[in-house]
Amino acid sequence: MTTNIKTDIINLTNDTVSPEGFQIQSIVGMKKDAAIKLLEENKREWRIIQEDGDAKMNIDNFKTGRVNLVIDKGFVSSYRLG
Repeated sequence: MTTNIKTDIINLTNDTVSPEGFQIQSIVGMKKDAAIKLLEENKREWRIIQEDGDAKMNIDNFKTGRVNLVIDKGFVSSYRLG
């Protein structure tokens, strides 16, 4: 297996920073509604995969760029892409 480091870096950057400079990691610690609003304003697809310890039913399908949110007590505690 070969890896194209330059392409991998570009893909990572495209998944975490929008053209306007929005950084996805900035949603960690935000209230759920504010984070969702920010994601939608930046045209990012999202879904909640866990809330207050309860895993949400979701199909295990990978979508490049989708933001999977973990919510605890009304705040975004973490996220995963895909």
